[in-house]
Amino acid sequence: MAADLDIGAAAAWLDRRRGPRAATRPAFLEPPPPRPGQFRAVDEDTGAIGVPTPSGFRRGRLLDHCVSAHTEGSVIVTGPPGAGKTELVAQFAEHLRERGEKVGWLGVDGSLCHPRQVVEGVADALLGTSPHHHQISVRRLAAEVGRTIGPCTLVVDDAHLLTGQPAVVLGRVINALSRDTRFVLAARTERAEWSTPVRLAGHVHSIDGQALRFREDEVESLFREHYDAPLTQAAVSELTERTEGWIMAIHLFQAATRGHSPEQRAAAIATLAGSRLLRHHLTATVLADLPSDTVDLLLFSSACTPVVPEWCDALLDRSNSGWTLDQLVEQNLLVRRDIDGDQVRYRYHPLFQAHLVAELRARISPEALREHYRKIARLHESVGRDHEALVAYLRAADVRASSRILNAPRTGQASLMAGHRHDVGAVLLAQARARALNDQLDAALAAYQEATTALAGTDLHEDCVREQELVAAFSPGAPPTDTTAAHWLGQLRRALDKRPAALAEHPMADTSDGWSLAAGIASLLDGRPTEAVRHWSRILPTRTDVIGLLGTAVRVVADNWTKPDAMAPALEALAAQAEGDFLDAVGAVVRALSALSGVAAHIENAERIESLNQDERPWVSLVGCVAAAIGRCRSGVDAVKALHRCERRAASLQAAAVATWARVIMAGYLADPGSAELDQTARGAGDATVSPAGRHPLSPAVQRSPAAPARIAPLPTSTVATPRPGPDPRMRIRCFGQFEIAVGDQLLDWRGLRPRVQSVLRLLALRANRGVHVDTLYQCFWPGAPLDSARRSLHVAVSMIRRVLGDAPAPSWPQSPVERRGDMYVLAIPPGGTADTVRFGEALHQWRVATGNADPTSLLKPLRTAFSLYTGDLLPEEGAAEWVLADRARYRALVLDVACALARIEVKLGNPGRAAAVCTRAIEIDRFHDPAWNLLIHAYQLGNEPAAAHQARSQYRDVLAELGVHEPPEQAPRKAPR
Repeated sequence: MAADLDIGAAAAWLDRRRGPRAATRPAFLEPPPPRPGQFRAVDEDTGAIGVPTPSGFRRGRLLDHCVSAHTEGSVIVTGPPGAGKTELVAQFAEHLRERGEKVGWLGVDGSLCHPRQVVEGVADALLGTSPHHHQISVRRLAAEVGRTIGPCTLVVDDAHLLTGQPAVVLGRVINALSRDTRFVLAARTERAEWSTPVRLAGHVHSIDGQALRFREDEVESLFREHYDAPLTQAAVSELTERTEGWIMAIHLFQAATRGHSPEQRAAAIATLAGSRLLRHHLTATVLADLPSDTVDLLLFSSACTPVVPEWCDALLDRSNSGWTLDQLVEQNLLVRRDIDGDQVRYRYHPLFQAHLVAELRARISPEALREHYRKIARLHESVGRDHEALVAYLRAADVRASSRILNAPRTGQASLMAGHRHDVGAVLLAQARARALNDQLDAALAAYQEATTALAGTDLHEDCVREQELVAAFSPGAPPTDTTAAHWLGQLRRALDKRPAALAEHPMADTSDGWSLAAGIASLLDGRPTEAVRHWSRILPTRTDVIGLLGTAVRVVADNWTKPDAMAPALEALAAQAEGDFLDAVGAVVRALSALSGVAAHIENAERIESLNQDERPWVSLVGCVAAAIGRCRSGVDAVKALHRCERRAASLQAAAVATWARVIMAGYLADPGSAELDQTARGAGDATVSPAGRHPLSPAVQRSPAAPARIAPLPTSTVATPRPGPDPRMRIRCFGQFEIAVGDQLLDWRGLRPRVQSVLRLLALRANRGVHVDTLYQCFWPGAPLDSARRSLHVAVSMIRRVLGDAPAPSWPQSPVERRGDMYVLAIPPGGTADTVRFGEALHQWRVATGNADPTSLLKPLRTAFSLYTGDLLPEEGAAEWVLADRARYRALVLDVACALARIEVKLGNPGRAAAVCTRAIEIDRFHDPAWNLLIHAYQLGNEPAAAHQARSQYRDVLAELGVHEPPEQAPRKAPR
């Protein structure tokens, strides 16, 4: 779309504006060239950074506040990343210099990590760069400033980056200079080490993130005067609302849409939350600096609005969310905190929250994300927050729960819609989904159209557009379109029209319950009832949503085909359940299926459902008509009229496959076997791409003989939850280089597990077939927790792991590979399965056993196997987790031993090139491994590659210099070291 953000232009703009602190955060400003009389810090050894040049757009409101505050004392500016702190203090410093005041600037970055560097940096900032400042003391600095400069102002930018002893030293410097110096400090959050001395030194004015936000009139002036690209008042209002005055987002919007028309710029505001450049900035400048458990809290709590500490504890199985959230408030990552009764609530900046939600979507599976939203919805519902619960249920795609809230007496749809337009959009989307599932397609499309407009720029907008396209495809007279082909409903719509075999054999069939339901219907239309029942059997019997209800209904029909008296009561119970969940259309469909029993009363009821729904619910009416017609065929009652109605209704809905079957069955009634009329109907069925109907006109739906009325062929009995057979059911576990569990060619999706549960799975996989004692698991993952709490948490973790492994397509497996053996949990690899750590150990054992063999070629296979299995560090996903460090170091040492042994044998067998390749890989694993370097140089020498040998020796010399070791003199080629 032309109004999309121009990512390339924005990236180029950011590169042009990026300053010397780019490693820490994007800087809009570059240090200017030195000017006479300007006090600046330029020594890279101290981490001091030159005074940035103000951008030229001055915010009089804030500058006036700084000027008035400076006459009385010091100024502390705090705000989130990209809030304009540096720009403001740079403008203020420029203003002070223009008034003839002496100003020193100290910009902090990650290299300023030693206390003495702080003192030296301040000295360079105030006194000018000088070698005499090396190891200058705080007392001497204060004396020099008082003697040579007198009253002055020290500006410290990014002061929050000073932690520990450097922050304490800055506080001492401030205390020592406080007599004649005023301070301006900019930081994401105040640190007591330096803010306390500033406040004790005199009056302090604070400018926080709220004050830094651009107001609507400032945004208008920024675009009109500074960017020379004025926006309409409506666009200014929407941009200010979406960014909440966050200048970083405003700058990125301007850079990405420069040169676009006003209409395109206005349209691009809605897509700002999805900007890849903005997301990259947030990841690099915010998430990258936070501990992993804090990032987990941010990601999983981002799905909850508002953020409640107690709910975070419940969702993430932790107990300190409140403390962590308070720390995030101090760092300006949570923009507001409210007290609601006795409950503390937090809120994210909308763009930051959108980024976190996008990261969460990328991290966990769609099923896990929906379950997470469902838990959040239940929490909202438990305290009467029906609107928040409704939005969460929408994101969980839980139509039953959404419909329940929409129809709850205590809320009412009018009260739910009395809010922000995005809130109204959520209610409209819930209404649209409910109407679509109740086969009220025209009303649903109208609601989707309104919801699409209201939800523009939100994470629900894309879902809304996709669902609108799917509903439109099912509208009467609408032909199937390619835009919906990626969804199982879109494929089902195509199968109802023509070529049902394409869906029955689709590669996505049985990848989810929805695909299984659709593939079963397509298989039945393709004349393969056994395949239909097989597909339907894969639908989880525990599901109680629309797919689960319909899947259970068709299984009831299949299981009770020969017991018609048992079919109707079971279907009636399902219909009542659906209607209790406000799914009236689903209830009508399920109830109509009772006519398949052939009982006259149920046939009449299906025809009543057909008649009552023919105007408002065309697809429900068609199902009723089909069920009644088949029931009549089964009971021997004349079905021609019903079949004729089926053909007409199906044709009006562009369901040619259904219409074709109706014509074929009617021909079986009206024509004699072998007649030309029957053959012509069969050819017509083939032309309509319902090929089985053309080949076997009365199969599977009807069998007829001259002596008996038409009868329906029995459906095969279903087997609920049949495991999916696979061509290769063997389990493969990978721990080196990357953690993976695969069954045959299919990788298991374990990303939906909680981070701690993932770690438990990795430890069990690392110790596959050996087991891990429960005390070890408690100590590794729940240290300090009460024993009962740790035991419960472990049981929950193992249960979740079993659920993931239980979904694996391996019918030969036991119930779950995770077993409890006494006080140990064991991940027992099923027969035929492998794990790279197990194979590594086996190859290592074979090598050691064969070491005494005089034939070196017998050692090659186990050594090469072990060396090829080590594709990287052990379980890199665990980072520096304490429980994995010892094993990681042990395997690294073992593979280095293997590499050296393999290289020696390759040299002995006259393969110096292979030996060099092995040594190169060993050095990549550990660049300080002396034997590998010596063997590499020796292999190059033997291979007559003096240049490569010289380069390797030079690199080895550099490594030794890093360690402070002198290299022995270069020697002539010698025998391979042993």
